[in-house]
Amino acid sequence: MLELIVACVSAACNLALSVLVLSKNPQGRLNRDFARFGIALAVWAIFNYVSLHPLLFDQLTWIRIVMAVVSFMMLFILLLANTFPTGERYLKGIERWSIPSAIFVALVALSPWLFTQLNYSADGQPQPMAGFGMVIFVPYVVVVLGLSLTILLRKFLHLRGVAKEYMRYGLIGIISTFGFLLLTNFVVVLAFKNSSLVAFSPLIALLFTASFAYGIIRRKLFDVRLIAARFVAYLLLLIFASILYAFLTAALSFIIVGVYPSVTQIVVSTLIVIALVSLVEPSRRFFNHVTRAVFYQDDYDTKNVLDDLATVLVHSTETKPLVNGSLTILRRALKPDFITLTLVDRVSEKSGKHLSVGVHPPKLPVFTPEQLLHYVTDVVSIDSVEVHPNRFHREMQAAGVSIVVRLQTRSEVVGYCFFGYKTTGSAYSQRDIDVVRIASDELAVAIQNTLRFEQIQDFNTTLRQRVEEATKELRASNEQLHRLDEAKDEFVSMASHQLRTPLTSVKGYISMVLEGDAGKISKMQRQLLDEAFTSSERMVHLIND
Repeated sequence: MLELIVACVSAACNLALSVLVLSKNPQGRLNRDFARFGIALAVWAIFNYVSLHPLLFDQLTWIRIVMAVVSFMMLFILLLANTFPTGERYLKGIERWSIPSAIFVALVALSPWLFTQLNYSADGQPQPMAGFGMVIFVPYVVVVLGLSLTILLRKFLHLRGVAKEYMRYGLIGIISTFGFLLLTNFVVVLAFKNSSLVAFSPLIALLFTASFAYGIIRRKLFDVRLIAARFVAYLLLLIFASILYAFLTAALSFIIVGVYPSVTQIVVSTLIVIALVSLVEPSRRFFNHVTRAVFYQDDYDTKNVLDDLATVLVHSTETKPLVNGSLTILRRALKPDFITLTLVDRVSEKSGKHLSVGVHPPKLPVFTPEQLLHYVTDVVSIDSVEVHPNRFHREMQAAGVSIVVRLQTRSEVVGYCFFGYKTTGSAYSQRDIDVVRIASDELAVAIQNTLRFEQIQDFNTTLRQRVEEATKELRASNEQLHRLDEAKDEFVSMASHQLRTPLTSVKGYISMVLEGDAGKISKMQRQLLDEAFTSSERMVHLIND
């Protein structure tokens, strides 16, 4: 009885703490690693008890199953040590070799290689006989535990502050837990041929969860108040339900059948009922998911669709990525076989480029923007047209179009969007029409903005080209002016030289006559020669200027 209580309490504590930690952050790597190890401890605690009081299988088979569970416990403790306490992997790619190794060792543990047979001592204690598979199992356990402790110790030496405190609690729990487990489950069993302490192994394993719980409470690693409250409530509910069921089972058995059930029968039936009750909520969610997938194949969350659409519209500055992203979101939600968007060219007032998503977007019939403006006022459901179908509706039905929506802003019509029939075979509901209408309004404004942005970019590109062309022309004109200026300078220099040469001769001869080199001159002659000499000087200055 005491062994069963130890196993149940240990399994309940480990399982409850694992579920609570995982529910706090299901995507957290550290949370998942801790939950996996806690669940493995809970499974090991139950199987460890069953190995001493076998059900369904013989005792040797249950001992081998327990050893297989231990091999996976080693794997989970290694993964937990690799991510504790920050959630970051210390060794990259450790899963690539640790997971296959754990599976291989588990298969060895399940085979007759680990324990060949089961003998019993004089006092009736089982004594499993080790085989050559122990040569694989023991080194695996030693290597994995040694590597886990090495990782934790190296982290402990390098960490500082609060993270180091987390690591201290983890080291205390792991060293104490596996030290006692190795002593009671291996050393005592193999060396002294005594397995009486195996039943208390789950109680020893609580040292691990207790150390982590202390670290959680002390440093609030996982929001301890919420976890503690849920854990205590779950544990109290479990204890109350177990006591109530056991009491009712014993009472009804005595009243109806007239016999008292044994303690083992009450405990086993209680565990089975608790296990079944625990499966009710997961089973309900599973079957709800299955039935929803069958009967609501085209169901979607309108808010999520519009949020995703708004994200694409806000972050896209080019028309093609914006349209493709938006149509992909609408197609994933509404499930049409295709969606085609046709833009209207505002310059030529004709249908512009087509953008489509779908497996095989069809070739749409040709209609002018004026015709589309006449036939499509807002959202037109081709299948629900109550009037006599015209050419537009007939050709759209032939092309496989079920809904046509106009993309219009306050100032202009941007384009038209064509939706094919649903791949699920159902018709578009009113909610689908409302989503299309809201999406078309947002999409029209976004496309208008991207088109204007692209026009500004095109204008900037054209302006840049024109500026470059004008710059080239100015550069060529400037070079021509430089050449003309050089020719002018050359001409002026040559002309001034040619004009200065005869004037120099004239001045020289006049000066010689004035100085009397040609004989004595009269007063009238000197006056005339002075006038000629002065005129020559002015001419020389004019040429220099």
